[in-house]
Amino acid sequence: MPTSDDQQIETDILESIRRQGFEVNDRGVAEIFIRHIGRYRLKAYWLPLTKLNREDFRGSFDGKFSFDDIIALYTFDRLLRLHVMDAIERIEVSVRVSLGRQLSGRYGDHGYAEKSIYYRNDIFQEHVSELKGAFRRASDSSFKKYGMDSKTDEETLPEIWKSVEYMTFGLLSKWISNLRSGHDRMSVADSYGMDEKFFCSVLRHLTLVRNVCAHHDRLWNQRFRIKMKLPIARETLRLSIHDVNDSRIYNTLVVISHLLKIIAPKNEWLQKLNTLIEQYPIVKLSEMGFPSDWRDRPIWTQNERALPPAKHGVSNGISQSENRSRRLGVK
Repeated sequence: MPTSDDQQIETDILESIRRQGFEVNDRGVAEIFIRHIGRYRLKAYWLPLTKLNREDFRGSFDGKFSFDDIIALYTFDRLLRLHVMDAIERIEVSVRVSLGRQLSGRYGDHGYAEKSIYYRNDIFQEHVSELKGAFRRASDSSFKKYGMDSKTDEETLPEIWKSVEYMTFGLLSKWISNLRSGHDRMSVADSYGMDEKFFCSVLRHLTLVRNVCAHHDRLWNQRFRIKMKLPIARETLRLSIHDVNDSRIYNTLVVISHLLKIIAPKNEWLQKLNTLIEQYPIVKLSEMGFPSDWRDRPIWTQNERALPPAKHGVSNGISQSENRSRRLGVK
């Protein structure tokens, strides 16, 4: 049960939000959200609804929004993280299999432990140490022996198809990037209709996105420090990507959809993404990096059943009239 001090803090926060122009329709519900989500996290969702002062980064609210709008934006972001995480899980499993198949087919089940097939031996040793750490932490005791130090990695590491199951997404990305042979990298990338440079940049980028999702950070308007390169092949993918220098989530969603169409051709990930977007018109899609013509781009038009019809009066997913009726699932 909250103490009187806790209740006073929640009251003070609500009064501060109210003074900045937000309506608070149900004080009791609002206090529960503040108690369990926290002011710091919620602030990341009410700031986009304000007119920011660039000089001192203080918000000046215009009075058009309510506390329910803040929670609606927070809920959209939470559901988006879950949706993206579901896709990345499938991509990660597929890349593990692809890497194992390529290296075992060319070098044998244990050939991946040979230093000569990697561009930098020092980086390879770092990757092996990381992999051995995963073996030592394994819940399956039969794998702990592979985490022990010994004279040669060829003697201690298991078959490649076992090892890939203990590689994190980040380690997979680094392992592929360090392969000396462009043929090896391209053989994995080609499975996904990508050139090897773009594919390696995608893996690095998705590793960062995965970490954002796993740590429950803000995703919807995040600007990622690791961007993807422009793809050479697959016109559908190249023309669907917005500005390659745009570091927001739109390009990520396009690439994820492309990968899932290869991994699971009958998946409904894109349909569910569009349903989520339609359910939360409070979200300004331009803040996610969506171009104004996104509905006309190939990856979306090739799967038109995934796209709900554009609503009259909606610009980039925003309808002020609907904002009032769709907040956190409140009818």
